[in-house]
Parts: sequence; C-alpha cells; structure tokens
Amino acid sequence: MTTKYPVGEARRWALEALRGCCGCISPTFSSDLTDLNEEAIRFDVALAKAHGLAGLLIVSEAGTTPAEMARFTEIVVDEAGDDLITVLQASQPTLAETIASVQQGAACGVDLVMPSYPLYFNPASTEEVVAFTKAVADAGDPNAGMNFAPMYLGKAKRIRACCPGRRHVSHVSPSSQRACRGRS
Repeated sequence: MTTKYPVGEARRWALEALRGCCGCISPTFSSDLTDLNEEAIRFDVALAKAHGLAGLLIVSEAGTTPAEMARFTEIVVDEAGDDLITVLQASQPTLAETIASVQQGAACGVDLVMPSYPLYFNPASTEEVVAFTKAVADAGDPNAGMNFAPMYLGKAKRIRACCPGRRHVSHVSPSSQRACRGRS
C-alpha cells in the first residue's frame, strides 16, 4: 500500500492537501440488489472529480455486508487514484468489525480514516473510550490520519497520548469544541 505522503510527513501533507470540499459516496447496488454496481460507483467517483471535489468520504452506514464494504472501498480508492483524497468512515456495529474495516481500508490505500463509535457503545469510563480508540488506531496503517468523533472530544488528548506515533491530522472547529464542552 502506498500513501500520498512519506512516513513522518502526514501533518505537512494535511496542511497542504486538505483543502476544498469532501463529498460522500454511498454504495450503489444492482437493480436486483444482489451485488454492488461497480460501473455506477465508478461513475459517481468520476462525477466527484468532474465537480472539483477534493475528496470523498466512503460511507459505511449503508447496510452493506463486510464483504460488500471491502469491495466498495476497493472500487472507490481505485477510481479516485491520485485525484481525490479518500476517507474511510469506520463505523461498524462492533469493535472487531471496525478493526477489520480499518485493516481492509489500509490494505486498499485509503488516505484517512474517520473512526466512529458503534451506536451501542456506552462507555462507563474514559479508559473504555481510550481502549476502543487505541485498538482502532493500532489496526490500521500507522501513516494514515485519524479523525476523532466529537462525541468524545474531551478525551482527545488522552487518546492521542495513548497512540504515540499515529498521524493525527484532525481539527475540530472552536464552535464544535464549545458544543462538546461538559461532556466527559
């Protein structure tokens, strides 16, 4: 797997490259809903390029099976090439499935990972949030950028401390920081 930046250069790359609008892409299925429609997915990626988007979020919350999500990610990354930044939304129902998705995305060559916490994730402590996030961070390419969900923004410093060497390129706006204050 190759990245769009050399090891140790994620921050510099992010400051230069993360400009513009990032769209979202959801999988398209065949008319009988039995398979992904690769031609339509490639068309959607080409259309994003034609519209001048800088990147695409590969949406995982579309009812796909793990195998379909893996193939969808492969198609999007392949069609995006060097023209679009690809961001994998790692938002699966369990930690094990999230880790598998991050590993598969790393193997495909996604540029960034946006991990999320499962809908049923109800941590009783900061340690549970840190352990979950560390497991996801450790699963992927150590050069891939990680972007943390604002739900646990107050934990970001502890999460970053537990994952030294990770390429954190996320930025949370001051308005989001204000909206998340008081959540611990």
